[in-house]
Amino acid sequence: MTNSGNFGSKPKVGIKAYLALIFIIIFFSGAMSELSKMSDNLSWLKAFDFITLCGSFGNLGTLEEGCGTLAGNFQGMDGTGARQAFLVAVGLIPAIMLALGTIKVAENLGALDAAGKLLTPILRPFMGVPGEAAISLVGSLQSTDAGPITSHDMFNSGVLTEKELMILTAFFYSGGGLLVNYFALGGALVAFLEIPIMIPLVVILVSKYAGSALVRFLVGRVIKLD
Repeated sequence: MTNSGNFGSKPKVGIKAYLALIFIIIFFSGAMSELSKMSDNLSWLKAFDFITLCGSFGNLGTLEEGCGTLAGNFQGMDGTGARQAFLVAVGLIPAIMLALGTIKVAENLGALDAAGKLLTPILRPFMGVPGEAAISLVGSLQSTDAGPITSHDMFNSGVLTEKELMILTAFFYSGGGLLVNYFALGGALVAFLEIPIMIPLVVILVSKYAGSALVRFLVGRVIKLD
């Protein structure tokens, strides 16, 4: 597959492109959200965090005590089948729009060119993907949507081949939104751990890489996908 559009050109990578790359990685990493919790004076940093800007749907309210509760969002409660799946898909639209819009702005500023030049020597031998994929890899650690959305956009634009997209998909598939889910949802289990909290996190990260390495081997040596 050959590159097309803006991705196919090789403009000179300047300081603006590297600054855009740093910003986009921080934006998807969740670092700004964590920094904003350190002090009330830093609360404005949440404005540069992907998950914060995605926001949440408002509650539908509650009934009087003893009469039951209403749903916490527009999807309702106990939905099934295609109708529930449709509402779930609608709920993904804001995150998709925000992620794609942010990537397009970063692309125009040269962030993907900077990622390709700076990170390809690292990611190509390590995972078999170009440096531009670093944005998707970082995004996937914070959000289950950001990684797949950005990588699929780069695939459509010719930055990623089908083989590289499959390798990234294997990495995304296990432990989606790892950092957010691990420290937020898994925080309740920390008190019961008899080992350092970082050990399970490292195990999950190694497992994610092992899955992508297995798929890399399969599509490269067994299926021989071009």
